[in-house]
Amino acid sequence: YNDSFKDEVERMVRESIAAERRKELELELDARMPPQQPTAAPPAGAPRHASVASLLEAAALPQYLASFEEEAMDAETLYGVMESQGRTALEEVLLELGVRSKGHRMKIANLVAP
Repeated sequence: YNDSFKDEVERMVRESIAAERRKELELELDARMPPQQPTAAPPAGAPRHASVASLLEAAALPQYLASFEEEAMDAETLYGVMESQGRTALEEVLLELGVRSKGHRMKIANLVAP
């Protein structure tokens, strides 16, 4: 019993350390990467999308609408995350919403970017 408990604690510590290191590496990589020019960003001064449906339609990604609606995610919340917490936080939210493709997350983030 004692050895299995010890093994489990060691495994949990290793996973925790690995997760922290991954996060550090992501932050370091973000800091090293030059800002990318948006490829699908709206023109300067373009109006915000009033709904998630119009945002996803503009990104040509309507397949995510059900997931966004299921989680009660609205467009204003996405804009708020981008403005207050930045692109990395927005991409994490999108990942949690089921947008697994990096390219799809970038398309949405480019439309939400100021």
